Amino acid sequence: MRWLFTPALILIDLLTYYIVLEFAVISRTLVDVLFPEVTRFNFSFTYFAGLWWVPVILIAVTAYKGLYTRRLTTFDESRGLISAVTFSLILVFAIVSVGRMTDSVSRLTLVFMWVYGIILFPVIRRFGKRFLFSLGIGTEKIIIAGTGAAAEDAAAALLAEKSYGYELKGFYPVADCTAERISVKGVSYPVLRDDIETLLDDAAAVVFVEGETGHDEITALTTSVRRRVGKIITVPEPDRAAMMNSEFHYLFNNRLFVLKSKNNLASTANKIAKRLFDIIFTLFVLPFAGLIIITAAIAIRIESKGSPFYSHKRIGRGGKIIGVLKMRSMYKDADERLKEILASDPVKKAEWDTSFKLKDDPRVTKVGRFIRKTSIDEMPQFINVLKGDMSVVGPRPIIKTELDEYYGKDGEYYCMVRPGITGLWQVSGRSDTDYPFRVGLDSWYVMNWSIWLDIMIILKTVKAVIKKEGAY
Repeated sequence: MRWLFTPALILIDLLTYYIVLEFAVISRTLVDVLFPEVTRFNFSFTYFAGLWWVPVILIAVTAYKGLYTRRLTTFDESRGLISAVTFSLILVFAIVSVGRMTDSVSRLTLVFMWVYGIILFPVIRRFGKRFLFSLGIGTEKIIIAGTGAAAEDAAAALLAEKSYGYELKGFYPVADCTAERISVKGVSYPVLRDDIETLLDDAAAVVFVEGETGHDEITALTTSVRRRVGKIITVPEPDRAAMMNSEFHYLFNNRLFVLKSKNNLASTANKIAKRLFDIIFTLFVLPFAGLIIITAAIAIRIESKGSPFYSHKRIGRGGKIIGVLKMRSMYKDADERLKEILASDPVKKAEWDTSFKLKDDPRVTKVGRFIRKTSIDEMPQFINVLKGDMSVVGPRPIIKTELDEYYGKDGEYYCMVRPGITGLWQVSGRSDTDYPFRVGLDSWYVMNWSIWLDIMIILKTVKAVIKKEGAY
C-alpha cells in the first residue's frame, strides 16, 4: 500500500493546517480580550478556512521540498517542514500585502499560524507517519548486503530511525556466512541465500555497507540490483561518512564526484550567531531554572553539610581553564572517600580509569542521585553561559588529563568552541558510552554545527532527561 502513503501525508498536513488555524484564531481572539485597544478581530474560523488558496500554497511548497516523496530522518524532515511553513506564510504575507487584502486577512493571525505551525507540523507529521507505518501504509522492505558487525550496526541504525519506515527483509551474504539468522536489537532476521534478483521482488532498496564488501563486489552487485529496485543505499564507514554540511558536485568531463565539506564554526558570523543563541536561550530559561536551583540547594543543605554549589576546573575554549558551576551531589569529603574506594576496590578503579565515573558511587547523596538523574546539578552552568565560559550546546567539559590522554589531534576541535551544558554525548547514551565514542561526537559536532542542530540537541536532551537515559 505504498501508493497510499503520499495522499495520506497530504491529508495529515491538511488536518494539521486546520488545527493550527483553529489555535491561531483562538489566540487572535484572546488578544482582543487582553488588549481591548487593539483593532478588533472580526473573523471566524469558518471565514479563514474558506481561504482555500492558503493551504494550497502550503501543500505546494511542501511538495516542492520533496517532503511527500523522500525518506528523511526526523531531524531533516522537521527542518524541511519548518522551512516549508515559514516560506509558505511569507508568500501568503506577500500576496496579502501586494493584493491589498489587509482588511480581509488578519496578519497577526498569520503570525500565530507560523508560531503554532513550526511546532505542530513536525510533531503531528512524526506521529502520523508512525500510525501509517503501523497499518502497513508506506513501509518499505530493505535488504542489507553483508552479514558482519558493520551490517548489523547499519541495520540497527536504519531501523531505529522510525521516520524511514523501513522493514528489514534480511541479510544477503556477500562473503562466507554459516549463520542462518542474525539478531538486531533482540529481533532475529534471516540470512537470504537465494539469487539476489529473486529476492528483490518485494524489496524497495538494497543497503551496501562499506567494510562488508570490496569495490569489485559492490560494482558487480550494484549492476544486478539497480535494474530491479528504485533505491540503492550506501552506508560509509563512520570515519569516512559525509558531513551534514557537505556538498556533492559531479564533474561530467571526468565522471567524478567531488565531496566538499567545511567547518561551520570556523566562520566568524556563525560564532556570533551561536553566541547570540546562547544568550537569548539562557535569558529565556533562567527564571524557570532559578526556581529549581533554589529548591534543590535547600534540599542539598538539609541532607548534608557544605555549600550546595561548587566550581570545578575544566578546559574551555582555546585551552583556557574555566570554573564550571555545579550543584553538589556528593558528601563534603568526597575526595577522601574516592581515594579509599580506588585503593580498596580494583573493579571500581578500572571503571574510574575508563570513564572517570562510578555507576554505583557511594559518595553520592540521596538528593545528589536525584539531581544527577534529572540533570538539575548542571543548571547553575547557565551562569557560565552568560559569563561567556560555556555554551548551551557543545562538547562535554573535560579536565586537562582527559584532553591530553584521550583526545590527541581531536583536542584541536574541542578547543575551538566553548564546552556545553548539553551536547551530543548527553543525547547519545551519556555515561553508557565509551571514551573514543565521546571524542568522536565532540569532533563531529564542531564540524557540523548549525543553529538547527543545537535546537535538536536541546529537544533530545529534554527527552533524555525525562527518560533518565544513561545518567548516573
